[in-house]
Order: sequence, then C-alpha cells, then structure tokens
Amino acid sequence: MINRFKNFKLKELLIIVLILGFTFGYYLDSFVFDLDDGEELDFYSIEGIFHYSKMKILIIAFCLIWYFTSKNWWRYSILVIITIELMKLFSTFNPNQSNVDDFEYFITLPITLPIILIMIFISHKINQYNLAKQVRSEIDNEINEAFFTMNKGKKQELDNLQKKFIELKSENFSEEESIEYLRNLIKLRDEFYEI
Repeated sequence: MINRFKNFKLKELLIIVLILGFTFGYYLDSFVFDLDDGEELDFYSIEGIFHYSKMKILIIAFCLIWYFTSKNWWRYSILVIITIELMKLFSTFNPNQSNVDDFEYFITLPITLPIILIMIFISHKINQYNLAKQVRSEIDNEINEAFFTMNKGKKQELDNLQKKFIELKSENFSEEESIEYLRNLIKLRDEFYEI
C-alpha cells in the first residue's frame, strides 16, 4: 500500500488537487452566498453571475487539465470545447445580452471550424498511413513467404548472398568509388535473381 503512494508523481498529485479544488469550487456559492432554495437569482448580481458561470468555469478548468495532460495527437480538438465555453462565459458578463448560451456556437465557428476541419484532415491522413503501413507489412510477409517457399533448397546460396551484401554495406566508399559500389550492388542483385 505504501509503495502505491511512492509511485505517485508530483504532477499527478497536482492534477488530483486541481480536480478536487475545481469540483469544490462548483459548490462554493452555497457556502459564500446565503440563498434559499426557492429564491430567484438576479442575473446581474454577484450571486447570479457566479451561479450562471460556475459550470462554464468548471468545464473550462477540466478541459484545460485534460488538454495539458493529454499526449494524444487529437488533444487540439479539446480547444473547441474550451473556445465554446469561454464564449459562453464571456456572455454571462455582457449586460446587453438577455439570454445566455444562445448564439455562442455561431460566434465561435470561425475559431472552432478550422480546428475541427484540421482534426478531420489529420485523422484521415493518419488512417491512410496506418492502412498503407499495414498493407505494406502484409505484402512484405507474403513476398518473403513465397520467396522462401520457392527457394527452400537454396538456403546456402541465400546465406552467402546475405554475407556479401553485409560486407559490401560495411565498406566505406569515397564519392569517387560510389559508382563501383553501385556496380557491386547491381551484380549482387543479378546473383540474387539467378538463384
């Protein structure tokens, strides 16, 4: 049990304290302000602003913790949530606005839409890359299996070619000798195809 606590890093402890602190902060208005359950809040009072903005602050705080602690490539998409919630939070402080949370989604589109489109593009490219890598690996395995099946009885010749190739790679050729190196590689390739 003690070993488990030793394995905690300071960063992980800080994250836990932040999450607990922000969660406690959500209920802070019930300790600070003396409100009855049925009491209607004036939106432009301190109590009202705190009441209407506390969930937005909590979501922003949790998303910021998630963003800064995530190692995933898609962590930038968390910025979309943060942007929307920030716009909603700013609208609570606007005295000219009668409704909160109505038009913030449209206001944030110039910021969030490019992030979403970039994430979709990157995701598509990563999927293509992973698929190509998987197909290439499967093709290489099939080629190797077919080659070694066709040349089962020629293991000694293949081992000799491999030794020649390793020796050729280990030699240090100068720039002038690079043509000779390429000729030797071509000769080795031709020997390989003759097997």
